[in-house]
Amino acid sequence: HLGLSQPEPEPEPEQGPEPGPEPEPEPESVPLSEFAFAAGEGNQDVPEARTRTLERIVFPMGQTRAPVTANDAIQRILVRLVANPDARVVIAGHADSEGTEPDNVRIGLARASSVADTFRRNGIPDTRIEVQSRGSTAPVATNDTEAGRANNRRVDVLVIE
Repeated sequence: HLGLSQPEPEPEPEQGPEPGPEPEPEPESVPLSEFAFAAGEGNQDVPEARTRTLERIVFPMGQTRAPVTANDAIQRILVRLVANPDARVVIAGHADSEGTEPDNVRIGLARASSVADTFRRNGIPDTRIEVQSRGSTAPVATNDTEAGRANNRRVDVLVIE
């Protein structure tokens, strides 16, 4: 059970640029086009939405339960859903290309359902949750390498406000 807490205040902006590599983009900066379900059938209303919050949760091979490393992303989504009772969430589960497509669809659905169950346990009603599986049909990386396959074992979450 994730306890909802108030979001921490954002730190004051620093004066001047920091040396070193550029920080990784926030989850919201992931282009909508990378979320395979965003333009899929049944989501024609997505472009008219006022705000879209995007999160990606990566799963270990063979796992369908949301990993502990996903808690921060899930918490961010829960905060947005609780703050905006009109918001809804679309959760799309994905798999790498290992195994058969029927198995990959089942794994993708189990991953998406695992995330959806966390939202339900935290008071988000089914009417605000859509669960999908894309199996291995919408990779974001090559399936020719382990690193690429690891990126394809994921759940993409779209919060529509």
